[in-house]
Order: sequence, then C-alpha cells, then structure tokens
Amino acid sequence: MFNIDTIIIQGIIAGFSLAAPGEAIGFLCIKETDRNIGIGIITGLAAACADLIYGIVAIIVFQLSKPYLIHHETILTIIGGLFLCAFGIKRFLDVPSLNKVKPIPGNVVRVFIATFLFTLTNGSTILEFMSLFIGFNIEFTQYYELLIFVVGVFLGSLFWWLCLSIADELLNTKVIIKLLRYLNYISGIIIFSFGIYTLSLLRSFPLN
Repeated sequence: MFNIDTIIIQGIIAGFSLAAPGEAIGFLCIKETDRNIGIGIITGLAAACADLIYGIVAIIVFQLSKPYLIHHETILTIIGGLFLCAFGIKRFLDVPSLNKVKPIPGNVVRVFIATFLFTLTNGSTILEFMSLFIGFNIEFTQYYELLIFVVGVFLGSLFWWLCLSIADELLNTKVIIKLLRYLNYISGIIIFSFGIYTLSLLRSFPLN
C-alpha cells in the first residue's frame, strides 16, 4: 500500500510529465501570455482542469479493468512500455512552432472554455495516463487514494503551466521556444527511458 506522500508525488509527476512541454497547448499559453500574463495563467488553469478530467477518467477505466489486468499483466506491461517508448520518441522529435495555434479572441471566460475544450480533444492523454499507471505499478485500494492522486495530477499540470507563463513573461519568446525544444529532448528521453524500465520489469514475471 502507498502512503499519502507517495501517491500525491506520483500524481504530480504524472501531471507534470504529461503537461510539459504542452505542444499546441503550450504554444497557446505562450501567445495568451504575450497578450496578458493573467490570461496566460487562465489558459494554463484550463489545461490543468482538462488534464484532471482525463486523470479521473483514466483512473475509472483502470479500476474497472483491474480483474482483466490481474490476469494479463505481462501483455499489458508490454503494451504500456511500448506506448511510453513511442510517446517518448514522438516528444523528442516534436519541433516547437508558434504557427500551430492562434490566440483565442474574447474575454477570460471564453479563453478558459475554449482552452479546456481544446485540451480535451487530445484523447491519447487517457492512454498516456494508463501507461504511467502500469509503469508506476500504481494500485489504489481506497477511494481517498484516488482523490489524492488526481489532486496531484492537477497540481503537477498546473505547476508546469504557471512556470511556462511566468517564464514567457520574464524572457524573450524566442528563448522560450528554444527552451521548449530542449525540454522536448529531455522529456522525450525521460519518457522513453521509463518505457524501457517498464519493459525491463518483464524479467521479474514468472514464466508460465
């Protein structure tokens, strides 16, 4: 059983890992911050809320699938590990470009709603969460553990968006784009390595 500190730390890591560097949402956050840092932060808050929703959905699916997971641990570990490797490679090869998105016209409420819905269009986030669950070997035995984990996901995602907005306010946009490119490299390598680690767990599984 995991203690509260471990669960919330895992949630923060999961939320931060999936949010950074944010790809299209990250570019949107930068453009909105260039207009006004307050709107930039609202953009990040909306994205974090969407990640929270995806985290809740992923946990529900994960919990409902437990009977199946127990009997197919080996194949699911392979799928989870390969998905993380592919996700890491994609992240590494992504080239940041502000031309991918346009600012959202309108007031703060419209920016929040549009960003929230835009983030929800990335359905692969659920699969990314599921892969992290398998890699972390997370097991929830109590409902409060689920709540703690999704709070951690929200905090981790929100922390990234706050960092991005503040950095864009303090630094030149060209510098931010260059930093995002390096973050793509770093996070891609980390996620890929985590996928390899997940696959390495197969050696500990008993042979049938």
